[in-house]
Amino acid sequence: MTSSPPSRRSENPLFERENPTRSSRKQTGSLAARRFIFLLFRWRGWIALPLLVSLCFPFSLYANPSGGLVTAGQATISSHGSTLTVNQLTDRAILHWQDFSIAAGETTTFIQPSAGSAALNRVFGSNPSAIHGTLSSNGQIFLINPNGILVGPTGVVDTGGFLASTLDISDENFLSGGDLRFKGNSDASVVNLGKISASSSDVILIARTVENHGEIHAPNGTAALAAGSEVLVKASGEERIFVEAGNAEGASKATQAGLIAAAT
Repeated sequence: MTSSPPSRRSENPLFERENPTRSSRKQTGSLAARRFIFLLFRWRGWIALPLLVSLCFPFSLYANPSGGLVTAGQATISSHGSTLTVNQLTDRAILHWQDFSIAAGETTTFIQPSAGSAALNRVFGSNPSAIHGTLSSNGQIFLINPNGILVGPTGVVDTGGFLASTLDISDENFLSGGDLRFKGNSDASVVNLGKISASSSDVILIARTVENHGEIHAPNGTAALAAGSEVLVKASGEERIFVEAGNAEGASKATQAGLIAAAT
């Protein structure tokens, strides 16, 4: 009579029963995953938005703005440690950047001739702007990025005035001053989860979709969320912000879910 060779499975206890250590690890991992999912849904009001925003606004590879070039007016750009400084020498200046993001713990400072001075920062790279650190100035800062702009939960914008837009403005219009017209085809968003302060002028956020879930302070100016594809910002008057195109229902959206404190 021929007998079958003994099965390797029966000889090895690992095939007879699951390894207790491995089983314990599986149970622990499964329990941790269930707890994470539970917390995610329980606290979705707190974390869902920042998580979604982090996916839409990936962190830049650079700690501070990079690839800066002065194209109008006069200014110098210098960097020391975690601080980038733009020393603006003329009342108005235009700077082109490959990337304009600020990591947590980093600072970008504009030193301008006066509170009425303005610097237009236009991004030509493909990354959205993510401000998780500090952007400061004594004058007015314009940030134009058609890829989107985020002020993160740790982001602080402390300027004389601040305008962030995914719509562009012509160099001639900016340099001449007066009424400013922004227009473009970008569908990217401007989102504030942090704190934006303007000590002497306005805080204006412009895009097809604009959201404020943080704080905006403009004690001596206007605070506005302007959702559209063409926006006029008038230099003076009781009503200064006009959405002239792209404000049809469903096409553009402004969400105010944070704090706004402004003179007008």
